[in-house]
Amino acid sequence: MTAPAATATVTHAPWRRLAVPLLLLLVMGACWGGSFSLLHVARFDGASGFGLAFWEGFGSGVPLLLLLVLLRERFPLDLHSLRFYALSGLTGITIPASTLFVAALYLPTGIVAMSNALVPMVTYAIALAIRLERFASLRALGLVAGLVGVLLVLLPEASLPEPGMAHWALLCFSAAIAYGVQNVYVARDTPPGMSALAMSAGTLLGGGILVLPLIVATDGFVSLLPPWQPAHYAIMGMMAINSSCTVGFLWLIRTAGAVFTSQTAYLVVLFGMLWGMLFFGDRHSGWIWAALLLMVAGVLLVSLRQRKAP
Repeated sequence: MTAPAATATVTHAPWRRLAVPLLLLLVMGACWGGSFSLLHVARFDGASGFGLAFWEGFGSGVPLLLLLVLLRERFPLDLHSLRFYALSGLTGITIPASTLFVAALYLPTGIVAMSNALVPMVTYAIALAIRLERFASLRALGLVAGLVGVLLVLLPEASLPEPGMAHWALLCFSAAIAYGVQNVYVARDTPPGMSALAMSAGTLLGGGILVLPLIVATDGFVSLLPPWQPAHYAIMGMMAINSSCTVGFLWLIRTAGAVFTSQTAYLVVLFGMLWGMLFFGDRHSGWIWAALLLMVAGVLLVSLRQRKAP
């Protein structure tokens, strides 16, 4: 009688363990995908890209820091923790937010969102190189499907409205590299005992503070004092999304692994383009829809064979 019960547990438990991470993955993709629409509003209302990057980091981190105080949770300030906040913030906020927010003024919303699909490939390559992840053919096939989807958007002549936009697309790709580095760094070097809430607050605050030199150099500070314009409402929405989703993202890295969590990028692309269609009337060709199908297939293939990273 014991053997059948054990077999049933082995068969069904993995799916139960996967349900919550997949649901969280979907929610984060929908919310972060909506941030690109808010970014579109803020940038075309005249907000500085570096100023937006500051508020996305520092402005999103302050509420989490206050929550830590209310919950009486520990916020480590030892040397290891401070270094972690700085490096995680640099690779997860300062570099990618600055590059994406600057490029957003010159690229369509869908192309900016599409750059996130490169994050899983970068994450998996780094994780393989440092032996944090093992090679799995099915997972690799999922990542290839996502990459092919990106190529279907970037390679056809009709994808980019103007040839001169190519170097802005490359700027977006540098953001994807930074995100991939952060994924692996968080999975590998998080200080022992640090909660996801403390990680999130430290990462956001550290990343926002590191943007300040760029703001000073470009005179790009965005004041949130009234009277408010559409950009201000967009900034508040971006901060709310980033505060909540960053907690879930960093918790999911520690729970389900860096490669699984990086699949958020595919869903961010999908929802980023869908929200663009809903709010801005964007219309996409058959190439775009084929790319989206491949990206969704990539998410499923990688998720089905995910194992928890150390």
